Amino acid sequence: MEKESIYGAEARTSQALDDKTTVWGNASYSQGKNKQVVWNENTDYDLIYPYVAADSVGGDMKFERYSFSGAILRRSVHIP
Repeated sequence: MEKESIYGAEARTSQALDDKTTVWGNASYSQGKNKQVVWNENTDYDLIYPYVAADSVGGDMKFERYSFSGAILRRSVHIP
């Protein structure tokens, strides 16, 4: 199976909200095409197994992937 990526973008940022609080986040997107796929019509095989479909003719399968993540950090003062 040959995989061809068509487009992708990624963004990362961080921001200090005040002297004790920082936030950050990541976002990414990609789309592409798996070429000449045979005996598989499923892009989410790990979720739907054992109920999968197969196709002997095959063809190209398009895909899209999204990813988002982020966090907040709040520093506190430790009083002994």
